[in-house]
Amino acid sequence: MAGLTYCRRLPVETLKIDRSFLQGMLDDPEDLGIVESVVRLTQAFGRSVVAEGVETPEHFEMLTRLHCEVGQGFGIARPMPPEGLADWIVEWRGHRLWRQVAAGSVPRSAKDMVLKTAIESHRKWVDELADYLSAPEERTEPPLDTHECRFGLWYHGTGAIRYGHQDELIRLNPLHEQIYALAHRGRAEEAVARLPELRLLCDRLVARLLQLIEVLECP
Repeated sequence: MAGLTYCRRLPVETLKIDRSFLQGMLDDPEDLGIVESVVRLTQAFGRSVVAEGVETPEHFEMLTRLHCEVGQGFGIARPMPPEGLADWIVEWRGHRLWRQVAAGSVPRSAKDMVLKTAIESHRKWVDELADYLSAPEERTEPPLDTHECRFGLWYHGTGAIRYGHQDELIRLNPLHEQIYALAHRGRAEEAVARLPELRLLCDRLVARLLQLIEVLECP
């Protein structure tokens, strides 16, 4: 509480979200949760917020959903001479995302975004495992511990805190453990042969997360 009191009394009008959190926010639910929390804190304390390191249009769209409307980064524009500004404004106003923002058609609810990011983090882990098995001498082995991957860190951390009372989330743990047990077992060529089974289990885990999203979206 002392820390929050200090933040409230800081003689600043604008807080900046560091680029290190934005880099992983599209596939790391923990990073997305941090960005979301910072935005909410600035709203609660009556401050404005600017996001640093908006590298892609997808970052811009996600931040818009979180009600963070000021950012800087290559996803908006690269450094340019003053005489290039007018052409950039015309081009940017023609961009699909900007037109959606101007029309108010970008969804403004962040309720299920962390869960969707958790889904992407798990899918990315499966893809990274497949890439590693195809060329182990060229790739880095992804985490093979359920508490060390991005999804596992979220599931056993803020996910458990935020959604731990939901049966749909509780039932994920045995399936998550089964997926990692399958990834652990045997030699590399055997692991490659088991990839279709592993992807099938991944689809089952994703389906249960989508069920949780449906539960949360019900009035």
